[in-house]
Formats: sequence, structure tokens, C-alpha cells
Amino acid sequence: MNIDWPFTSHMVLQRNQTIHFSGSSNYSHIKVQVDEDIYAATVVDKKWCVDLYFEHSGGPFSIIVSDEEETILLEDLYVGDVFLAGGQSNMEFKVKEGLHGVFDCDGIVRYLHVPQYVYEKEGKLYPEEDRKNWQVLDAKSYLDLSAGAYYFCQNLHSDVPIGIIDLNKGGTSASCWLSKDVLENDPILKETYIDGYYNDVHSTLEEQYQATCNYNKKLYGYLEMFNNYKKQHPEMTIGEMKEKVGHTPWPPAKGHFDFRRPSGLYEYMLKSVLHYPISAVLWYQGEEDSLKPQHYEHLMEAMIDCWRKVYGRELPFFILQLPEYDGMNIWHFGSIRIIQWQLSQNEDHVYLVPLLGCGEKDNVHPVDKSVAGYRLAESVKHEYYHKSGSVFPKLESYDYDGHTLTITFDQSLKDTTLQVNAKTLKGTIKVDLTARKKQLICTQDDLVSIAYGDEDYFTEYFVGINGIPISPFMITI
Repeated sequence: MNIDWPFTSHMVLQRNQTIHFSGSSNYSHIKVQVDEDIYAATVVDKKWCVDLYFEHSGGPFSIIVSDEEETILLEDLYVGDVFLAGGQSNMEFKVKEGLHGVFDCDGIVRYLHVPQYVYEKEGKLYPEEDRKNWQVLDAKSYLDLSAGAYYFCQNLHSDVPIGIIDLNKGGTSASCWLSKDVLENDPILKETYIDGYYNDVHSTLEEQYQATCNYNKKLYGYLEMFNNYKKQHPEMTIGEMKEKVGHTPWPPAKGHFDFRRPSGLYEYMLKSVLHYPISAVLWYQGEEDSLKPQHYEHLMEAMIDCWRKVYGRELPFFILQLPEYDGMNIWHFGSIRIIQWQLSQNEDHVYLVPLLGCGEKDNVHPVDKSVAGYRLAESVKHEYYHKSGSVFPKLESYDYDGHTLTITFDQSLKDTTLQVNAKTLKGTIKVDLTARKKQLICTQDDLVSIAYGDEDYFTEYFVGINGIPISPFMITI
């Protein structure tokens, strides 16, 4: 008898949602005991499923599953809220890889690492990695959790148990996390992400496999060299070290065994936990798609819609907006920021978490994730739990009389004047934008549009009286 992964000891189960608790058995009937409640299920084609529902948070409790031959005990279980920490490398970035102090997180927190499976070969999933049980977040385990997720938990101060599903992979476009059917049935997405990826892949599967093996060998050798150099020179920045040892080998070989291929991680990572209910998605991604941002808004709209359909509910998304970074005219972080803001304006239950002030000019992976985690927690407390919190000022409305543009926010701003990009009937110019109380004001004739925060790297921001920067935005008159 088996219980399907990721149902393991130490897990947090989502409250107020039906949980299809399942497994397999060679016998015709099984029994599931949840504390004093007993459920019976018939085994069909060696599979069984029992629907559980928990209205209130709490724990610990146990689940005992038995058939005619054996009994399995799951213990130290809780009911609460489960968050999926998804995206690419800045969500994957572990506590131990950045600036951190000693463990400091109250409440009951458990986390689950989803193996980064990329492909299947001869009935086995690769890269080789065991599926692990849910982990208790404590002074020993916290170093291996996503830093963004850890600081989120640290600042949430939840009075209910919290579960984190750690589901992310560096260097990935959002197209990696979207189903193949959705990509293929949308002409724009198919042309951009499927055809755009495979058009220059002409090698055989065996040739693709060998190319992937060769790349991985080169990558692992580089990482070993880089980590040794880092230990010898702890005073150096990431940028300084890469000037000495070179940059990470990139890109991987394209094809069936490449983690960057469209829909690959949806198939081998996300689908492994789709049957496990969650409360919301914490999404930190966009760096890879900043290389060609033209269709990113459409791609993210499709991904959000796809996930909501497979989860069967209007799943909330908390999007961590990209921080400042010098993209050297290759990585267009400014464009992605504006698109992320537009998503939050156009999509219901999509919430934005601005990360201005959290970036580093020459490091795409900022080593301090504590502020990002704090702002994420404040946003979740405010938007999901409906509690008061320190959230960024939100743009409510704007008015333009042909000479003066007045943009109104929901809270006061610190007095500041900055130069921002604007378009007029005569062309693109820089204009002064001034914060006064709850408004940003620009005096300029013939305005067509105005944008704040659309540059990749900058060091001056508009902030609320709570010190949190406003989100970059673009207004078309």
C-alpha cells in the first residue's frame, strides 16, 4: 500500500478546500482514520481516494491508513494555509546563498521542496532527486528554503499554521510553467514560445541528450570552481568574482532534455502537486522573459488563467515586481515592471509587490531577500487576510486638462520631484513629476503618455509615508 506524494508526515493541509487524499493498494478496500473520524474507500484499479475537508485550522493530528495487509501512519499534521512559492532563480535563491542571520520565525511553518525534474528517460525522472517529506521549518532546515519564502513566513506572524510549496527553477520563462495545450492553441504564444524555441532544433533525441550531458558536466565544473573561489574570497561581490572566474556557462543545449523548453516544468514539476490544494501563489519571475518582453503580458494572462482552471478556483497571485538591475540593454527589467503593474490593474485577485530598492546594479540575484519577504508578507496580510499592513501606495485615478496631469494615490507620498520619461505630440522627452500629499503632478502640454520606473536601473523613487516605494506605472492619455 502507498499514499500518494506529497501527502507525508509534517504536512500542512489547506483549510476550507476539498482534499482528494489518495494512494494505491492491492486490496479491495482501505480505511482512513483522521483522529476519531473514520473514512472507507473502495480500491479501483489499485487506486483509492478519500475526500477530506477541514473547516478550521489547527493541529497536530495524525492520519492512519490501513488495508488488509499493512498500516501507514502520517503524524505531526496541521490544517492551515498553504502558499506556492513559484518562479525562477530569485525565488529559488536559498537562505544560505544570501545575507542572513540566525533562525527567527515564530508560528508553525512547514515546507515542501518539489524536485526539479526536467524530463523522463526509460521510465525514470531526471535529474535524479528523491521526493522528500514535508520539512519542519526550524534552525536546522531554514537555510535550504527559498529566502523569499522564509522572510515571508518570518514577517507574516500567522496565527494559523503555514505551508510552503517550494516550486521554482532558475532561468525559466513563464512558458515553461504553462501547459502545452494552452501554448499550442494560442497562435501568438505558439509562434513566440513553441516555434520560437524549436525552429532551430534539428538534432536527433540522442544528439540532444548528449549535448545536455556535455552542458551539465561543464556547468557543474564551473559551479564547483566558483564556490571554491567564493570561499577563498568572501569579501568579493558576485560581479567581482565573475570578472575573475568568468560567467556561468549559458545557454544550455536546446531540445527535449532542456529545462527551458516550453511546458516542460509544467509537466514534470507543477503537475506533481496540482492535486494538493493551496491558498495563493507567490510568484517571483520575469527576468528570463525580459529578454523579449513584447508578449509577456499575454503569456502571464494565459498562465494565470491556466493555473486557475486546473486548480478549479480563482486563485490569488501575489507578483513580486522585478527590482532595479542594469540590464545592459539586453535584459529589459523596466518593461517587465510596467507589464507586471498592468497585470495587477487588469486581472482580478492579482496583487503586486514592488521591490524597488531591493536590487543590485550588477547582480541579477540580490543577496538580501529580507525586504522582499517583508513586503510580500505585508501584502498578503492586507489583501488575503484583510488586515491592516504597510503596503505600497496604489494609483487610484488620473486627470489631464491638456496642461497639468494629476495622478491620485490612496495614501500620502513623501515630497519628491523626479524626472521621468514622457511622450508628447512632438516626441519623447524628460519631464518633472512632483509628489505632493496624495498626488503626483506634471505640468506639460500635449502629453501622450508618461512612465515612471520603466528604466532598468535607477536609484531615486517615489515612496509612501511608510517608506515603501510606489510601483512603476505607465499612463496613456
